[in-house]
Amino acid sequence: MTVHNETIAHVAVRREQTGRGPGAWPVAAWELRYFVAVPASWALAGAAFSFFVALSAVRNTWGPVVGTSALGQLAELAYNLMLVFGVMLPFLVTDRVAHDYRQRTHELLMSTALSTRDYIWGRWLAGLAVAFGLALLMLLAQVLVNFGLRFVDPAAYPAADLALTLRGWAVLALPAGIAIGSLCFCLGTLWPRVTTLPKLAVTVAWVILAFDMDPTDLTWRAFWNPTGAGLITLLADRFQQAALTASSAADLLRLQQVAPSLRPWAGPYWALALIGVLLALVTALGFRRFRECLQ
Repeated sequence: MTVHNETIAHVAVRREQTGRGPGAWPVAAWELRYFVAVPASWALAGAAFSFFVALSAVRNTWGPVVGTSALGQLAELAYNLMLVFGVMLPFLVTDRVAHDYRQRTHELLMSTALSTRDYIWGRWLAGLAVAFGLALLMLLAQVLVNFGLRFVDPAAYPAADLALTLRGWAVLALPAGIAIGSLCFCLGTLWPRVTTLPKLAVTVAWVILAFDMDPTDLTWRAFWNPTGAGLITLLADRFQQAALTASSAADLLRLQQVAPSLRPWAGPYWALALIGVLLALVTALGFRRFRECLQ
């Protein structure tokens, strides 16, 4: 048994000794300790942060829209960062339970007194923590690049609105992390021996949704697309219409500096996050401790 699963088994002993389960939080804590103890996790975090920074630094203008303006910050988030975030996330959270099968320790863990509820919810919480960590790296990269652009060329790049950056992150990245992370966790836990297929399926679906941009479509697709494609498409279309009346570059900059309201998207996006929590509940109810029985 690996050190990681030894610690999980030790947590389960508490149930045998006290008559009650350790709870989901200790299981999540041990899972995260294992995750951060693996050198590859730190290498992956560094690579992800570097990629976020490089992508934001290379692609930070869209026509007259600059990356540090109000509209530019949301464009940077939706066009650049959210696409990469959704592609990376399935490969980080899908195997929270499935790796026990690969290490051939699942049956041993299930033979302990660790309850199914604590096991599933603990691993799900650990997956959400990983998703939150990736989203936090994305936020830090965006703030760092915006500060750097302003420092290098203050005439071309206005000071970024940090409050808007945080609002955009809270409306786009956090609910998407919960929804997509929960979906991948559900698929990887209920079908732990074929996790590659769910990863690829979710990744392809995310990419397709990220390029689903139609400014004339004001139906549910524009507000329920978790990639932010509908949000930035509608906001960019409104800017283009308002820009027709602009007579100078200063007018264009002033128009893109108007902070848009994100309330029309906050409700649908967080509703998707709630659906993700319900998926975790379905996973806990449908999980079977032992999948193969002796005949």
